[in-house]
Amino acid sequence: REQLKLIDAMQRLGIAYHFEGEIEQTLNQIFNNRHLQEADDDNLLLISALRFRLLREHGYNASSDVFNKFKASQSSFKEVEAVHDLLGLYEAAYLGVHGEDILDEALYFT
Repeated sequence: REQLKLIDAMQRLGIAYHFEGEIEQTLNQIFNNRHLQEADDDNLLLISALRFRLLREHGYNASSDVFNKFKASQSSFKEVEAVHDLLGLYEAAYLGVHGEDILDEALYFT
């Protein structure tokens, strides 16, 4: 979790290019162990969205299915009280590709 937040902060500050190798190594490790991390972060929308967004931004084929567990039913997402969770979902939704209906739903929801 903390590694994802650190990478995100470095990108937002514009200093990530100084740490490209370390970031790539960390994201590769996260991608290869995602099944373990997804189980740990089962109900954390912000972390799931951040992981999805960072992996997609760096060219990894992250699955949008990770967002299914945040849906209340087949048609809508669960209510979210934390604004940062909504913002994370909103940012992640823009990295969808054609046919990823769940990300279209996420964009509409946010």
